[in-house]
Amino acid sequence: MNVSDAAATAKHTDLTAAKILFAQIAKGQDDMTDVMLDRLTWNALVCSPAQNNCRNRLVMEDAAFLIKNQAAEIERLREALKDAHWYYLGDDCSSDQCRFGIDECISEDFEWDNPPQGDHVLQISGARPVPDMWVALHYFSEEEKDERDDDEPYSYTVHATEDEALAALAGKAEQ
Repeated sequence: MNVSDAAATAKHTDLTAAKILFAQIAKGQDDMTDVMLDRLTWNALVCSPAQNNCRNRLVMEDAAFLIKNQAAEIERLREALKDAHWYYLGDDCSSDQCRFGIDECISEDFEWDNPPQGDHVLQISGARPVPDMWVALHYFSEEEKDERDDDEPYSYTVHATEDEALAALAGKAEQ
């Protein structure tokens, strides 16, 4: 049975039966999702056969394109996360526990408390640098401190660029 036959049959059955028919057709397609199956079924029930073939092909091509691109992006991000810059034995990510490789975590931390023998499973935490941020910092004047309900001596906002931080301070000065 092909999509056109399923569409013709689907027009004479309920939505559940149509979904089952399309699921049987789509069995060989790994990238067929429930949303795509719903859209395919809906088009079959409300469109003419000529519209169906065109719409179904476009829906399938769009969905396959999106799935392929999302899978590639997920893989790229997974690979990027494997490249840590700093390493820590366990989940103690304090600065004095920072190491520059897994070997250092083993030789300087693990072997300090454990004999170097046998098999072990170790948790190694990794850290990466984040993009620079620009902070617009404002120290409160004595008058501003008197008006406030807390004891904080300053406030700040975080920005992606220096220009944004300068603009934030300029906007604060105008107030």
